Amino acid sequence: MNRYEIRDLKKSRDKQINNLSKLLKLLVAAEWEMITIANEKNDNVSYKAAKTISEASKSVQLSISQLILTDFSSIEKVRTNKSNPESISSLKKVVLGKK
Repeated sequence: MNRYEIRDLKKSRDKQINNLSKLLKLLVAAEWEMITIANEKNDNVSYKAAKTISEASKSVQLSISQLILTDFSSIEKVRTNKSNPESISSLKKVVLGKK
C-alpha cells in the first residue's frame, strides 16, 4: 500500500471519526437530558431509555476506537489475499498439465 493510499484512507477515517464524534456528543446530551427528567419526575421508563442511549453511546465509542486502532497492515493482507486466486489458478494449470 503506497503512502498516497494510506493518506486517503486516513482522511476518510478522520471524516468518519468526526461524524461519529458528533453523533456521540448528541447521544450524551440526550442521555443527560433523559436522566435529568427521570430524576425530576421519578420516571423509570426514562431511566430505561437513558440506559439504552448509554449502550448506543458505547457502540459508537467502540466504532471510533476501531477506526483509530485498525492497523494499515491488515489492509495490505487483504489485498495480498485477493491476488492469491490468480496464483492458485496458475498452480492448478501446472499440476493438471494444462497451459
